[in-house]
Parts: sequence; structure tokens; C-alpha cells
Amino acid sequence: MKKQPRLDLTELLNRCHRDPTIPKTFMSEYLPLLLPRFSELEILAKHELQQLFNFHRCKRQTCLQKIDKPWSHLWLIEKGIACSEIPTSQGNVIREFYFPGQFVSNLNAYKINRRSRVQIKALTKLSYWSIHYSDVLYCLNTYQPAREIIEQFSCCYNEWQNELLLCMKSLTPKEHYLYLKDHFPQYFLLIKLRYLASYLKVSDATLYRLMSEDEDGE
Repeated sequence: MKKQPRLDLTELLNRCHRDPTIPKTFMSEYLPLLLPRFSELEILAKHELQQLFNFHRCKRQTCLQKIDKPWSHLWLIEKGIACSEIPTSQGNVIREFYFPGQFVSNLNAYKINRRSRVQIKALTKLSYWSIHYSDVLYCLNTYQPAREIIEQFSCCYNEWQNELLLCMKSLTPKEHYLYLKDHFPQYFLLIKLRYLASYLKVSDATLYRLMSEDEDGE
């Protein structure tokens, strides 16, 4: 049996935040301010965190969270890309991408025992850490830095979602494509075009056409 690697939470987050190949996420703006809180948490709960977090590797297309199933874990991605999908009449559509150094969580749904409305799955081979929500709540009740981290990230995630959802509703497919290209250029290097097409809610052919028109116009 392989020994579980050691989780260095602050180092992992700092390394991913400084990596220019990783797109910005809802955590990007506030993470530098919160890194000292993560350091404090690791000092206070170093041995407990090692026991509460479990390390996993999975294959592409592995489902971490199924639709209509209870939420049970918070995940922290170390390597690879995951996504959330929502069911539609035309099949599942990608709602959000998750990158290294990003937490994937729905603590509020766990608290009220609401089943998942999305599916979380790996788009590539994935290395990630998981912690059960009961242990997350234990940390929140026990350690002040943990409460400050969750509070801040909850606020910035809501702001991030509101901004992106408003953008998606107000822009045409071409405008949305250009917005993605300007603000998240790494997406086009890291993510297969069929997944980007799903995220943009267009067909593969439409995305290829938009990219071709954009190249011709340069």
C-alpha cells in the first residue's frame, strides 16, 4: 500500500496561484491576502489536517459528485482539470471549470441536506485532496482562521458567479467567445474545444467558425 503524500496546503495554493499557465479563478483576487490565514491554520491544526484530508488520483471522466446525490466532500485540486455539468434537454452542459489550487465545494447544500443539481467530473487525469464536510464543520467550529477563510471565499465565490452568469446572459456567442479569449486565454491551451463549446453553449462547428473568423480578422 502506497504511503499518502503529505499535504502542504499553503505551499500548494501559493504555487498554483503564481503559475501563469493556470487561469484565474474566484480565489485569485483574495488568495494572497488569505495565505497568512492558511499558514496559521496549518500551524494550529497541522497533524489534524494531515489526517482529515485524503489524497486521490483518478482517470479522465471519473465522476466525483453525481447529480441528485447528497454532497459529502470538499475537494482541492492539485493537478488536472475538472468541471461541473448541469442537465439540459440537449444533454449535460458544462457550467464551470476547476483548476489546480482551487477548492470545489458546496458546504451550504450539505448543511441543508440538499441534493446536488450538478455533476462534478474529471476532464483530465486528476490528482486531488478530499475532506468530508463533517470534518470541515469541525475545523470551522474549532479554528478561527478556518472561519475567516470560508467567510471570505464564500463572498468572493458569490461575486464571481454573479459576474459570470450576468456575462453569459447578456453576451452573444461571439461576444462570449471573445470575452473568454481576452480574460481566460489559458482555457484555449488547456481545455479541449468540445468542452469549451459546451461551456459557451454552442456547437463544436460554431466554435470552430468563431475561432476561424477571429483569426481571419487579425
